[in-house]
Amino acid sequence: MKLILTRPIDDSKKILNDLKGKDHDLIMNPLLEIVYLQKKININQFTSVLFTSRHSVRALKQYRYNITNKFFFICGKSAYQEALEFGLSNEYVLFENISDLVKKFPDIENIQNQNIMYFRGRHISYNFNKLLKDNNIKSNEEIIYEANQIRNFTPEIIEEFTKNNPLGVFLYSERTAHIFINTLKKYKLGNKTSIILAYCLSKNISQILEEFGIRTKYPLTSTNEAILNLI
Repeated sequence: MKLILTRPIDDSKKILNDLKGKDHDLIMNPLLEIVYLQKKININQFTSVLFTSRHSVRALKQYRYNITNKFFFICGKSAYQEALEFGLSNEYVLFENISDLVKKFPDIENIQNQNIMYFRGRHISYNFNKLLKDNNIKSNEEIIYEANQIRNFTPEIIEEFTKNNPLGVFLYSERTAHIFINTLKKYKLGNKTSIILAYCLSKNISQILEEFGIRTKYPLTSTNEAILNLI
């Protein structure tokens, strides 16, 4: 069974490298294109930063922002590892996933004394800015990247569908799940759902695919390592 990698190109390349030598037949077909937005940001206006995506971290690195002596609140190991490159003068707090962040963030010691800048993409699955406001945490948000949808399949994938060969697909967000389904409809492949097995990052993503008739698997923890271990 061939496996379709749908993450943005740099992330798909990393997964390709991580799975190298494990005898998997992989096809890169990103469903999102990341575009970093250059903004004028006054670093001195805030004491802490909140990242819920590694792309937010990359956007700041892309335009060489030098962030020092701040508290970094970060969701996800991949974002955390990249944020460490901002240096040891900062203090870093890692949350395993979005659910972990939502549950623990309001109870962090002295969090109401922080002035937080929330860096995010244009499309979000959870409104963290509302969470901050509802808990009387001083904050602002800045959109520093866009994730634009790509509703295309490669010729190789089309050929696999034509031959009715089993296909696996990795889906990391509810948005990409909808894009994948809409791309199936675009190519009039809605009758091919029985040959697809979707590896989903969470139960919510899985439910979207199953409502369309696609079989799914999802891990107990929403991490990249966990979803890859489903293979």
